[in-house]
Amino acid sequence: MPLAVLGAGKMGGALVRGWSAAGAADPSTVRVYDVHAPAAASLAADTGARACASAAEAVDGADLLLVAVKPHLVVPALSALHGVLSPDCLVVSIAVAISSDWAVRTP
Repeated sequence: MPLAVLGAGKMGGALVRGWSAAGAADPSTVRVYDVHAPAAASLAADTGARACASAAEAVDGADLLLVAVKPHLVVPALSALHGVLSPDCLVVSIAVAISSDWAVRTP
């Protein structure tokens, strides 16, 4: 299952590292994007995932999107993916205090 991860910081990084170590995610199917490119590159080097140059590149063809960015960046990050993210992609956010209600209202 192609997995895209937006955010390669403490939480996103820990989840990808844990899933990779446990065999729960095939690193060859994991694509990571972070606005701080060295964070994505480091996570990719540690796990075998692929660091992407853009969020759009990371989510292209993904079946699952893990949103692991700071709460104030969730809406801008997902809004930028309008028209790129497949309607069949499951989006999971680990950002605290962000309701999914806005996603239902956002065209």
